[in-house]
Amino acid sequence: MKFYYMRHGETEWNALKKMQGGNVDTLLNNKGRQQAQIIEETVFQLPIKKILHSPLKRAQETAEIVNRRANHPMEIALGFKESNLGDWSGISHEEFQSYLKQGLSPPNGETLEEF
Repeated sequence: MKFYYMRHGETEWNALKKMQGGNVDTLLNNKGRQQAQIIEETVFQLPIKKILHSPLKRAQETAEIVNRRANHPMEIALGFKESNLGDWSGISHEEFQSYLKQGLSPPNGETLEEF
């Protein structure tokens, strides 16, 4: 069995380099939709039996776009959801890296062990 992994397309928070976890359900921006459309042809040609995606809207929309032509069965996979970043949602990537280097966990979010 082969497993193909694809990340969701870009969101506005990605473009702004803001952290978004499973507790922030941001949508794809136009660039993110275009990214998914580019992958659509590849997905159409692959021997895929099912597309699994996280329950987040950005992942679902990406999956729907890449699957338009192929029309594979799709299923929500709760285990694919991103970590809850709690109060760190919306901080910059640099702040996030700094907190991790200090060994901190996100207030009101999930620790690595909980995730």
